[in-house]
Amino acid sequence: MVSLIKINFLKLLNNNKIILKSKNNFLINDKIYLFLKTVAYYNFKSWIVGGALRDFIVGQSVKDIDIAIDGNPKDILKLLKENKIHIENKFLNYGVFFLKFGKIDCNLTCLREDFNHDGRHSKVLFSKNLFADSKRRDLTINSLYLNIEGEIIDFYNGYQDIKNSNLIFIGDYKKKCLEDYLRIMRYIRFCSIFKDPIIPPEYIDFFIENSYLLKKIPKKKLIYEFKKIFENKFFYNNIKIIKSLDLDHYFLDKILKQDETLKNKLKYYLQNQTSIK
Repeated sequence: MVSLIKINFLKLLNNNKIILKSKNNFLINDKIYLFLKTVAYYNFKSWIVGGALRDFIVGQSVKDIDIAIDGNPKDILKLLKENKIHIENKFLNYGVFFLKFGKIDCNLTCLREDFNHDGRHSKVLFSKNLFADSKRRDLTINSLYLNIEGEIIDFYNGYQDIKNSNLIFIGDYKKKCLEDYLRIMRYIRFCSIFKDPIIPPEYIDFFIENSYLLKKIPKKKLIYEFKKIFENKFFYNNIKIIKSLDLDHYFLDKILKQDETLKNKLKYYLQNQTSIK
């Protein structure tokens, strides 16, 4: 059952900035807010979704933001061009636009359904159905949608899972990971969001059995995910899991071979951690 959680957009005029604010943490700046208003003017609906909203709720600083929009790629491209919004990059076949609002990177994505997965890629069908879009997301904590009225749409109890440090896949966890092997690495990274994450033991068993799938992921993507590990407060949780999956030597010898800084960091923490199994 979908939940609606109401939070307030505080229009705090401070050096002409309109922000969603909690303590000293900011979710959106004035440029993002005005973009959301522009989208609404064109009769499209948009939602802040995923990691930025999750990080904001747990009190972490927001470095980038994902926005979902209910238009097709051609119409959204027209909107962006008419309003002279600079596009850093775009993938029209997937309905993805990379934008920048001040110092905040923005990933703007058309609502869609993914199908015909092969472990690394999928085909897409664009949609106006928010629930259909939510089903393609990985974890409940990444599936919250915040609209411009300040309502969080929560299909999977993700808000409570954030509050309770639960790391739960949406739907069948095995199917999710086999659809996209990178989700195993992303799950490992998300373990560093919480001090004491609650991880279903069957997940760890599955990861151990299928850790070889990570070796099918392009090196560049693994490095990106690995770098983000150390951005989170409780990164030592990731080190425990990497060691438990017997992937420490693979990362040291293959993935981080050319990055001495990350390699030495991993070496140091591996020597000071024990397996979670």
